[in-house]
Amino acid sequence: MVSSIRHVSTGKAGDSLRNMAAEILSTHYGQPREEYRACGKKVDIFFQKEEFGHVERIYVEAKDYGQPLGRSDVVHICVDYEGILKRNAPCKLIIVTRNGLHTDARTYLEEERTEVRHQTLSEIENASLNLNNYMHTLMSNCSGVRLDDYYIEAGFEVRCSLDESLKAFDQQTLGCFDQESSAISAIREWLINEDDFRPLAILGGYGSGKTSVATKLAAEFAEKALDDPTSRQPIVLKLGEITHFSSIEGILGGHFTHSHPVPNFNFSNFSKLNEKGRYIIILDGFDEMKHAMSWADFRQMIRTLLKLKSDRSKIVLLGRPSSLISEEEERYVLKGQRRMKDNWVNLPDWPKFHEIALLDFSPEERKSFINKYLMTFLSEAMPDEGRQSRAELTNQIADKNLELFKKPVHSKILTDLAIDVEFDLDHFRRSFSRWDLYQSFIEAIYDREAEKSARTAISSEHRLKFLEDIAFWLWAERDAATSFEVGQIPRSIRSDIALWDDDLAAGVREMLTGSILEKKGYETYYFGHRSFAEFLVASRMYRRTPAANEHEKYSSAFADGVKDFLLEADGIPNITDWVQAFSSANGSIRPEYILLLADACGGMRDLKQGLSPASFWTGVLTPYKVNFFPSQENRDAVVKALRSSNSAVFSWHVAWLLDNGAAKFGWTQGKFNQVLFVALVSRVFSSVKFKDRRMTISEDLAGFKGIARLCLTPFSFDNVRREEDKYELELDFAALANAVKQELDRCGVPWVGDVEVSIPNVSFKVSDVKKLISDKVWDNWIMFHKHIRSFPAIVEIASKRRGEERRMQRSGRFQNKRVNARS
Repeated sequence: MVSSIRHVSTGKAGDSLRNMAAEILSTHYGQPREEYRACGKKVDIFFQKEEFGHVERIYVEAKDYGQPLGRSDVVHICVDYEGILKRNAPCKLIIVTRNGLHTDARTYLEEERTEVRHQTLSEIENASLNLNNYMHTLMSNCSGVRLDDYYIEAGFEVRCSLDESLKAFDQQTLGCFDQESSAISAIREWLINEDDFRPLAILGGYGSGKTSVATKLAAEFAEKALDDPTSRQPIVLKLGEITHFSSIEGILGGHFTHSHPVPNFNFSNFSKLNEKGRYIIILDGFDEMKHAMSWADFRQMIRTLLKLKSDRSKIVLLGRPSSLISEEEERYVLKGQRRMKDNWVNLPDWPKFHEIALLDFSPEERKSFINKYLMTFLSEAMPDEGRQSRAELTNQIADKNLELFKKPVHSKILTDLAIDVEFDLDHFRRSFSRWDLYQSFIEAIYDREAEKSARTAISSEHRLKFLEDIAFWLWAERDAATSFEVGQIPRSIRSDIALWDDDLAAGVREMLTGSILEKKGYETYYFGHRSFAEFLVASRMYRRTPAANEHEKYSSAFADGVKDFLLEADGIPNITDWVQAFSSANGSIRPEYILLLADACGGMRDLKQGLSPASFWTGVLTPYKVNFFPSQENRDAVVKALRSSNSAVFSWHVAWLLDNGAAKFGWTQGKFNQVLFVALVSRVFSSVKFKDRRMTISEDLAGFKGIARLCLTPFSFDNVRREEDKYELELDFAALANAVKQELDRCGVPWVGDVEVSIPNVSFKVSDVKKLISDKVWDNWIMFHKHIRSFPAIVEIASKRRGEERRMQRSGRFQNKRVNARS
């Protein structure tokens, strides 16, 4: 076992090499014996492995020289072991070095001493975790799409912070990355730089070429690793496939046993080699992983992935920076810092990332890309003049919309359309949007499929609807995944196929084959680019009015790319029906989704007018005139509404205030605490009634009692009476956040933002609170602390209407009992 190896440090040349070789080889051959005596000779390492009655003896000689061994060195070793090898045959001798053999020495072993093997330490390490097939896979990922034939090395910029405390770190980043070179050249130079081991974050908006950078670099270094065993081996983890928390052992185990099988994968060996700097770990798509997780789970997942960080590791993280929705999130993930009051505090064992941002295509880079792409993929039967003419026309169209086609992915979609010489590019000579580009691209694919004689029974509309349903299912129910297996497709999506194809299984596969989906293995399909799925989700939402219980799914899907596509669409068909259904909506609804409805209606006022007066959302939206952005106008309107809202609407407003924080409203933290304290006390104690030392509250306002119980601590009435000017109160912010979330959960409208509170509570005097609340509230509040002192002791009383309903129910049950008794 590795843990029982003796590490002898005698200071002799070869001791260090011997110990490392013994440690790695022990995973294959079992317990080693170091400095073992055989035939009177002291052998560096000896293994004896017994398997199925066969005994295998392996002798290891470690030579830690500063240069490759020559022929005479190897001949001397072989002669020295001659007697051992003959007496113990069959057996073998392994010569281990750091720097290899000269050519003549290698030839001698290959041709004259076949029982003797040589391996460098790097080769032994690589053999302990054989990733050669995986390296070939990474190379084929690049060559399969001919990326090298059309790849354009676009620029980048170093992202620097405005915070003076990070200025020194930013200077180090600027020193590591030459902004005069292309992005891929600068990253390549950093990867071979063995003086800097801080992790690197490569950031860019959607379609900026992040995955192409990862694919190309992985292929380059994979080829290099196959040629040179001392080179780092790239490992690419697609974070979008990680949708739930898992250990790092589980992530890598799944990657190298299921996705890319490596025989006898050993995490312990992987960790040892990673600590020695043998790998480049590429973590692609942190934004996709974040969509599928809560902020708390995402933080923990990043912390887990950072266990791959070692003193000599090279870690590259790629993703959209827009997924980190606040400075707090960005500083937490990329700089390992969290805010404490007005300062940033470093997280323990969390590294700071170098940050670079990929730049969009310049017009010249885009033109070069289109030319190279079309010359690569246009039919070779077409003469060069024809291909050049098609490329010129495509560039003319792109020139008319420089903003759109600076994104590499948009230029690629346009060129994919241009490859089809039957496609009329004149369609794009007039003004068009990104929505039009994606719609034309997908419709062109399905029109071609519909024209095939074998597929005439399947219309373009059927194909598009099927794919939209697939994409929406992935977003709404599978945490925005971009891949799936055939057997996972819900029955509800398959059912339509049965209307026009008797063979359901064949119909499903036909629909998947004739689509923009790509295939991996026998059963797995995936979207080649995330934006294709985002467009299809947006298109599905745009075309179909949601039922009341579907608004939660629509809200969940309304983020990032889907959100951008919908905002570009020309209004929403049947928006009146959308709003009418929204009146009865429950579940987690994002404020951004409500703003989409408002914009489609013509504004927040029109949305509110379209809602039922009794709708929960009418109560929520009443204070907001235009939007939900933190402003003084919204702040004042919400604070006023807190004193007249029911407990659910009150909780929604408080969650909104907590989510944004005091600073965004121009409050000090003490003022923020006091405002919310006064609002809660006023709402609870203006609603209670006190009579005969008994305090009651209406049943429909009982939620306030539950909120107050969690975050208001009863105090001594005598202390307040004696020291009103000195006695201090405070609101437990963390408890308030938990209380309003619980109330919203209870009412079926959970909050979807982040209302975790880590700021300290600020106290304030009773006398200051007394000035801000009414006499009635003050009197009830004092009576509560004098006589009741326990929120659960406040009795809930049903309203008259509710009381009548209960009496009728009891009467009905009594009548049923009499009827049953007669029976």
